[in-house]
Amino acid sequence: MSRKVNIDIVSDTICPWCFVGYRRLQRAIEAFQAKQPSTKLDFAITFKPFELDSTLPKQGINKLESYESKFGKERMAQILPHMQKVGEKEGIAFSYGGLIANTVDSHRLLEYAHTKNVQLPLVEQLFRDYFERNKNIGDINVLADAAQRVGLNREEVIEYLESPFGIQEVKDQIEQAYRRRITGVPHFRIDGRYELGGAQDPEAFVEIFEAIAKQ
Repeated sequence: MSRKVNIDIVSDTICPWCFVGYRRLQRAIEAFQAKQPSTKLDFAITFKPFELDSTLPKQGINKLESYESKFGKERMAQILPHMQKVGEKEGIAFSYGGLIANTVDSHRLLEYAHTKNVQLPLVEQLFRDYFERNKNIGDINVLADAAQRVGLNREEVIEYLESPFGIQEVKDQIEQAYRRRITGVPHFRIDGRYELGGAQDPEAFVEIFEAIAKQ
């Protein structure tokens, strides 16, 4: 009989370390299962919303210029190659073209996808859209295209995103994260007890999985 292990990830869809952290978590699960094949832990991953910048417009602004304005050109000249090197190790081809936009609609879509049991494949599509394909994930059509790729009805998704449904729920969850004193993402809560901040190495997750397996 397997034991269910809930993993909640507070994340933003424009957060590069959230993409990296998710990939490292996936590697950790694979490593643990390979290391302890007889231990049956059923991992249930759920993404929770966070906004790195609530002032971003839905139509988007130039991604690179936004980063340079925030961090400075000199620092960005160091950050870009570093993130690309980090990404390569995780199978991520980070690109910094395109637009950066408000992420509330992307989080609404992820909440919707969770009710349809396709949140995780959609997370992957949104991360890839933003970080690798230079797409504007503030654009409802981009979101609908991603949703269609994971099996959701495109027209129903557009209708949902054009409505007010889910907006307050997402904002409430973001406020809840602030009340938990989460100020940076990714943030992982494992089995309701263990908490990790940042894009941890797989070994950090495996250590927690091993502790849970002994209980």
